[in-house]
Amino acid sequence: MPASDSQTTTQSTLPSIVPDLPASLVIMVIYFCFGLGMIVRFRQSHLKFRVQIMLISLCMSRTVALALRSSWAVHPLNTNLAIAATVLVNAGVILLVAANMQLLIRLVKGRRPELQKSTVFVRATTAVQLFIIVVLIMTIVPVIFNILTTNLVIKQRTGIVIKISSTYLAIYASLPFVLVPIILALVKRSPKSIVIREPYKAGLIMWTSALVGVELSLKCASNYGVASLTSWYSTRASFYVSTPMLELLCILPLFLINLPHAFGDSNASVLSMLNKDDSDDKYDEELHAALRQTTTTWREGIWQDIRPRGSIDEKSTPYQSPDGSP
Repeated sequence: MPASDSQTTTQSTLPSIVPDLPASLVIMVIYFCFGLGMIVRFRQSHLKFRVQIMLISLCMSRTVALALRSSWAVHPLNTNLAIAATVLVNAGVILLVAANMQLLIRLVKGRRPELQKSTVFVRATTAVQLFIIVVLIMTIVPVIFNILTTNLVIKQRTGIVIKISSTYLAIYASLPFVLVPIILALVKRSPKSIVIREPYKAGLIMWTSALVGVELSLKCASNYGVASLTSWYSTRASFYVSTPMLELLCILPLFLINLPHAFGDSNASVLSMLNKDDSDDKYDEELHAALRQTTTTWREGIWQDIRPRGSIDEKSTPYQSPDGSP
């Protein structure tokens, strides 16, 4: 590649004070508000959910990454800021992919609760998590070497690894969009299934998978593009508008719903009944009774919190002794 082309490409991807700095600050505040709201809801929730932790980590990583991008806009030649921001950006999108895959696993568990005891299913879910870790390493390490080194041979080899990892990640992120209809069509619902509003959950998973798949496909296409041309994905319009907005559209539905109640286990009494070998009729009766009891307890707890003093239930009659005297 000619030296002039290399210099043009490098300089065009460097941030500037205007408009990169204000754009970074605005989007950083949005992600920080989302992350703070998720932290508050996580602390107030009685049911803790792993996906909540992933989404909180995603919002915080985006906040720190955009803060580093703001500093990088002021000091565009600082390599350490570039490395830190790039690592956090790649780690954040991988967290979003992993969170969506966890929701898919939860959907399968809710449809067939007995799979939780299956060795094959447990090993498959473990392999899915290990694959995410491998892709994370394959994505971050070559990027660091590619920024630090000036050796063209090393840059070429790390570029090949980056292309492979971005391709794997784009395919992996798009898998739920294909797997959800197959699961709903082929995996029959168990009599012990506790899935509620399954179409909405399936649609949410497919929505997230489609948006993340588009983002990673753009990144993958830019990695396979001509090196002498600045790809659309690497331009400021993409990084500061398209990419953050796609991720925010993924986070927004997950932020609005109650994730532990939507995808998590309803309560311990329902989970304990999954290990019983009773007949389906008896199980259904116990399950519905447990769910009714849980709903009643939840409503009474809310009523106790909002009931004003002096209400009808709290009015007391004057005390009278057993002999009738006041």
